[in-house]
Amino acid sequence: LTANAPKQTKSTLETISTLDTPVSLTTITESVDISKSTASRHVKHLERQDLVKSEMHGKTKVVDLTTTGHLLVSRAQ
Repeated sequence: LTANAPKQTKSTLETISTLDTPVSLTTITESVDISKSTASRHVKHLERQDLVKSEMHGKTKVVDLTTTGHLLVSRAQ
């Protein structure tokens, strides 16, 4: 496993993992106490690392861990 979450996105990845269900950007921003633009930037970076995937549900962007993301989080625990 070569994927790694950068320090600045680690709390976002941990929040997505803790909630253990597809979560909205709004939920992430409230849980991590960051702006929506920062959460969006984190999610984009995590997607490039193949740690999360996102999709639109109507006007809401929801994010979930990929298999790689699950492995990385479980390895870190």
